[in-house]
Amino acid sequence: MAPVSNIWSARIASALCAASRWLSAGSLALALCAFAIAATRQGAGELALPALALVVALGAVQIYLAVRIEFDRAIFEASAGQPDGFAGFDEALQKLGWTRNASGGRPPEARAAGLATLVKWCGWLLGAQFALALAALWLLT
Repeated sequence: MAPVSNIWSARIASALCAASRWLSAGSLALALCAFAIAATRQGAGELALPALALVVALGAVQIYLAVRIEFDRAIFEASAGQPDGFAGFDEALQKLGWTRNASGGRPPEARAAGLATLVKWCGWLLGAQFALALAALWLLT
């Protein structure tokens, strides 16, 4: 059986994944609004249009991160209920050829730290999108 601290690390990481959906939703909403503004504004300005395009591009990056984080959520949830923790997951990755790490996996705390880094990137991207969207709106006036 996996140690209790490993089970809780997996549960906490899974909860972080679920909470990060708000960052992804906000990013998607900003990207869609920026796309709509860019599509409906003829002659939007030489600086406003690139800023809006960056908002949309950062939204695409955010979608990629959301997919990665959702994948991690499913893995962390599954590992919390497994007696061997991540051992079966690491073995399956090795058999699929999806990892170069032949010696086994990382501890759950290291996996959670990597996930937290992805979530932080989501927050930074959302902040950048928001700043660019405000700049574009200011340039449109």
